[in-house]
Amino acid sequence: MNSYLGPLRRFWWLVLAAVPVAILAGLLVIYQVQLSPPGLTERHKPSYQATVQVLVTTRANPYLKAEDSPTSQALLDAANYLPFIVQSDRVSAIRTKRFGKINGEVTAEALYARVTTNRGLRPSSIPIMEVHGTAPTPKGASRLATTSVASLITWLAAEQQKAKVGRGVRVKLEALQAPRLTVQQQKSTGLALLVFSVVLLGFLALAWMLDRVFPADAAAETPAAGARTEPVPESARAIRAEQHATQAAAGAARRGATLGATNEPVSPMPAVAIHSVDGGSGQNGGPAPSIAEAAEASQPQPAARKRRKA
Repeated sequence: MNSYLGPLRRFWWLVLAAVPVAILAGLLVIYQVQLSPPGLTERHKPSYQATVQVLVTTRANPYLKAEDSPTSQALLDAANYLPFIVQSDRVSAIRTKRFGKINGEVTAEALYARVTTNRGLRPSSIPIMEVHGTAPTPKGASRLATTSVASLITWLAAEQQKAKVGRGVRVKLEALQAPRLTVQQQKSTGLALLVFSVVLLGFLALAWMLDRVFPADAAAETPAAGARTEPVPESARAIRAEQHATQAAAGAARRGATLGATNEPVSPMPAVAIHSVDGGSGQNGGPAPSIAEAAEASQPQPAARKRRKA
């Protein structure tokens, strides 16, 4: 656990900067910044849809009779035909003239009618059509759907009167229910949370990566510029002095062996006590001789050699 939290504690400033940056990235998914006038506007505004079901019938209401009639088939044909009329420019012009300009979109289809790839439009077998009004506000969507149905009824009455259709056989439209409201598009809250999480995890991954590239142990071991280095311990000095003395004694032994081969007497090498530099004593209790003095003492004296020859 410490291996994961250690880099975050070390690069705390990076974690501190990650939080506001992630929040800002999440907000920019939902809102758009405006400079003049300064403010925030929603990128994806929610839209609402209101649906009105309309029954296509006549004054005689042939559905109350338990028999098939040509009128029933004519009403089915009208239920599949009128959805295209309610979306036309003629009905839209009547709606604008009667109720004013309403922002939104109108769609309509016969109930259970389907468009297939093989057979095209499959007409509905029920004389009911649905009119949908889509607008930025719930009130606008409901008003758009109801006024579109009212404008369609106005257009149909005008066309029947122009064609002199008898009142008993005229097609009649009746709204079956009040508009049903649904939300078509909502704010991208889920996408904003996803962007927030990705940005935050990216900053955390950057902190872990920096800890791998620049490990804390290497930074602690590297001395800073101008910093004082620790002195070598006395025990290390003593070891080095002993190594030098051993090498000097070995050299003296080799030279003594060479002189013995020429039958020359060799003066005995004085005993030299080698102690550590940190305060030992010589053979007679005095200060310990240095390495150079020990090497010089091991050399044979020329004067003594001359006297022995004489």
